[in-house]
Amino acid sequence: MSIANSELIGGPPFAEARGSADSLLREKIAELEAEVARLRRVARVGREPRQGFGGTIQRLREAKGMSLSDLARASGCGKPLVSRIEREDAPKVELRNLIKLAGGLGLRPSEVLAAYESENPPNTQDEPIAPANKDQN
Repeated sequence: MSIANSELIGGPPFAEARGSADSLLREKIAELEAEVARLRRVARVGREPRQGFGGTIQRLREAKGMSLSDLARASGCGKPLVSRIEREDAPKVELRNLIKLAGGLGLRPSEVLAAYESENPPNTQDEPIAPANKDQN
């Protein structure tokens, strides 16, 4: 095979061009992924904020500039668990997970609970008492 033929089927000149095309594609993919992440953040702005403990964890995480993956890694909780807690799909949050999440956020558990209570104050109005049955005399 001659040198000219090897260049036609992917010899050194073509390998270099292929390498630069791969590099350009990787850069473009990274740009598009960053744009998708930005658009997801923008789309969340118009949503009704979540109430409850999961919403508090999400707001604290976002205020610290952390992604879901960042908090999962920093806390030692699995990403699926953190996601379920934030979406309030978890039926309850165990104390050990509260401690881990607080630590991952750089807070004490009492600070996380205080943030939750400030966002969700208890009902201070007395519960109405059911009227007595008039037939019970």
